[in-house]
Amino acid sequence: MEDLNIPDHLENVSYSFSNITDDYDDEEDTFLHILTIVTWIIISISLPLTLMALYLTVRDKHVLIYIINLLISGVIQLCCLIAIMADLGEEVIIIPFYIYWYAEIASINFMVCVAFERYLAIARPMWYHFSRSVKIYVVVCIVVWLLPIVYLVVLVFAANPQIDDISFGIIHLLPFPFFLFFLVGAVRALSAAIHLNSVEKRRIIGTLVLPILTYSLLFIPFIIRLLGKEIRKNMTLTLVTFIFLFLSPLANVILYVFIRKGFMDKVLMSLCCKMDKNENSTLGTSLNEAAEGQLAPKD
Repeated sequence: MEDLNIPDHLENVSYSFSNITDDYDDEEDTFLHILTIVTWIIISISLPLTLMALYLTVRDKHVLIYIINLLISGVIQLCCLIAIMADLGEEVIIIPFYIYWYAEIASINFMVCVAFERYLAIARPMWYHFSRSVKIYVVVCIVVWLLPIVYLVVLVFAANPQIDDISFGIIHLLPFPFFLFFLVGAVRALSAAIHLNSVEKRRIIGTLVLPILTYSLLFIPFIIRLLGKEIRKNMTLTLVTFIFLFLSPLANVILYVFIRKGFMDKVLMSLCCKMDKNENSTLGTSLNEAAEGQLAPKD
């Protein structure tokens, strides 16, 4: 793979995905076997759910453009994982390998777009309505899909793999401050957002919190691995990191569920009803015990 000039971190991942080399010891073979099994389980669960969410989103009368693109990027990632795990050979595997990273970077960018749109809905309602024009959606989506191509092209022809690892980690780390800014700004503007009811406010805040949780749990370990040279040498942490990374398409489906109007309301309502029922049952039991205690004969 040296002729392809693949950066260090990408080359290591590529070897981890396939059985291109036999230089692994027994422990590494065990972890690779576990990674293969877990990855196929993730694919078998995430792909049907992502396709179903994509179908429902397209059919919805309230078209969520950024969510549609986010789910499409998830489908691309999962399809590339299938090709990579199928072990089609070094020359063939490199194509879905780069497409996977392309879709992975695009999915992060679309998560930022979703969070930004939710932030505008609370903090800048006028800007929110203006940003929902078709032209703006088209321009933003084109830019988001083109950015990963520019980065990967530069990455392939770069000369210093160590610098590439750092830059790749920084690229993944850049969206995190935006997520925090959008969440803090939305919370501050929450009380003044009289144009939204409590249910809509709760849904929007949920869609802002979820990307931060997803990013912290699934992407931050990968970023730490890229920036920490010693961590990259640990096979266990490396494989766990990629398992978390492969869960990102499933997290996109969960984000869709939070945004989908009416679905989370029903879930929250059912939970509230169940809690009220349990509280009433507990209260009734306490009253019965108290009444029985008063009626019991005293010695």
